[in-house]
Amino acid sequence: MVEWKNLGRFPVTDLNWGVVKGKKVLTAEEVQTKELAKKWTYFSSQLFTSPSTNQLLPAGLVPELEYGCRKKVVMGHIAVLFVGIYAVVLSFFLFSGLFLSVPFQFSFIAGSLLIFTCFFIEVWLVKKDKKIFRERALYFNWIKENLGVAWKVWIIIIVSFGIIQFTYQKFSALDNQIVRDYGVMFDQIGHGEYWRFLIGPFFLSNFIHWVSNFLWVFLFFPLLGWIDFRFNLLLLYLSAVLSHVATYVAVRYGVSAPADGITGVSGMIFFAMGFVCSNSLRYKDFYPVGFYLSICPLTLLNLFLSDFFSPGSNVSFEAHLSGLCFGLMIGFLLNPLKRQEVGVSVDAENNST
Repeated sequence: MVEWKNLGRFPVTDLNWGVVKGKKVLTAEEVQTKELAKKWTYFSSQLFTSPSTNQLLPAGLVPELEYGCRKKVVMGHIAVLFVGIYAVVLSFFLFSGLFLSVPFQFSFIAGSLLIFTCFFIEVWLVKKDKKIFRERALYFNWIKENLGVAWKVWIIIIVSFGIIQFTYQKFSALDNQIVRDYGVMFDQIGHGEYWRFLIGPFFLSNFIHWVSNFLWVFLFFPLLGWIDFRFNLLLLYLSAVLSHVATYVAVRYGVSAPADGITGVSGMIFFAMGFVCSNSLRYKDFYPVGFYLSICPLTLLNLFLSDFFSPGSNVSFEAHLSGLCFGLMIGFLLNPLKRQEVGVSVDAENNST
């Protein structure tokens, strides 16, 4: 059994009712326990207990609290779905002047449909079977508790380069001076400055670009936390470098439109997405039921938004596609089950006293 499915990792308790965060008991009262359970999400750090179990568990796994938690998750997804539909329809009418080209209209509609598809699939799966809901509660709890050092290192790297770039810009006369001096600029690389591939990907074109890259790293890289620390760093770094190399080659040989250079770690982000897509498709036992049905549309959505939904921007299709393909290949080959097998197995359906 993979580690995240093992209920034996949760601590035993003498509490009748209770909520614990870390080593601190927040409450031992039934009413307060049920009230706190109403605020529970997949990523909550509190653990709960009740008279029917002798363990501290995510609220979604406690029999007395499970129904309310599952209902809250489903209703939350439905709310996001309806708000999203309303926002799309409203923006389409309010900004109709921006939707003149057919490709732009197509990408806008396709991207919106993919968002709705992701949430609809999650609503359907979680509502359909409580086992699916319980698996997600266990999986995301395990992800949160096992983020790993690599995820923290990547956060530090992205933040550090952002600070360096911001500080450098404060003392520069031209916009993006650090990109001109040290980034992946194609003319300079054509004159032999290949070292730019090694650090250039970590410089961003503007603050919005930095925020976008940071959020994707912050939210998506935890799913790769089970990979060995050094191998994790190597794979993701290589994907960032190779995606920029692919873009340079495409521009130099006329496959892509002429450009001065490229910025950002989007190739690395698409590597992570491609990795999880192929990995969750091939090794389904390591992931919650139907996990790939949400991740794969989300990846396509990101591709639509960045490459087709933003015509005329400086995004690089070659960087995104090469990172995605590299991730799909490695994700298909790397078996997570061999790395996460544990000896203790506790049946989630029969873990009661």
